[in-house]
Amino acid sequence: MFKAMPIKFIKTFTCDNGKEFTKPYHSWERGTNENTNGLIRQYFTKGYNFENITKEDLALAAHKINHRPRKVLGFRTAHEVFWSEIKERCCN
Repeated sequence: MFKAMPIKFIKTFTCDNGKEFTKPYHSWERGTNENTNGLIRQYFTKGYNFENITKEDLALAAHKINHRPRKVLGFRTAHEVFWSEIKERCCN
């Protein structure tokens, strides 16, 4: 997923909490993460059998989520905001 992004912009990668993370947090402390989980649930509902998921299923859901206008971003998409930041930092 990070192949298209310049390496100098990759600093951290954050996942939802689980036993593999040593410092748990409260869900209300991670609003964006919890909101994104809700968006993902629109495509993969509770009880969805992830054993049958395809790369195409994941790519389509990611594309739809990343190209969805968001109020918090001034009704721009996450894709637009992310790549405009990358372009601005690389080209200025």
